[in-house]
Amino acid sequence: MAKFLRKVMKKISPAFQTHDEGEAETIVIPLQKTGRDFVEVADRIYLMPFPTQDKMASYSLYLNTKFGANYQIYNVSEHQYNCEAFNGQVIDYIFPGYPCASLDALFIMCKEIETWLQSDPSQVAIIHCQATRARSIMLLAALLTLQSSEYYHPEEALNNICDLLGL
Repeated sequence: MAKFLRKVMKKISPAFQTHDEGEAETIVIPLQKTGRDFVEVADRIYLMPFPTQDKMASYSLYLNTKFGANYQIYNVSEHQYNCEAFNGQVIDYIFPGYPCASLDALFIMCKEIETWLQSDPSQVAIIHCQATRARSIMLLAALLTLQSSEYYHPEEALNNICDLLGL
């Protein structure tokens, strides 16, 4: 698992841009603009940026208009937010600090997303983390490996996702 995590960070790290904001330094990866910053990674599985205060209204309008009640947001950042704009359709997985989820937590998240998607063919899963997208991409690679016969190893899914995102 540690080897795979190093590969994720090696793939994603060259795309980092750092911005000095006073005392704190933030890391931002420019998101490939697809629709309203949403990227369809696989059928009914989307990646979105963290819904900051200034973007929350436009993101919720987009999701509520496009999918109605048929979407579920999976927040794998370390920050919870008021999810009223998304009709409460947000599940928080909180991992303080920079680490990715443990292998057992990753498996549980994948199974929950898979159950959501299998319960109705019109439902979609929306995944986001904070700024770097490492947690989101890790979850997506694991999910696609479990869900699809196209990938025999998470690294194959990781490479496909990074190619899709231009990383």
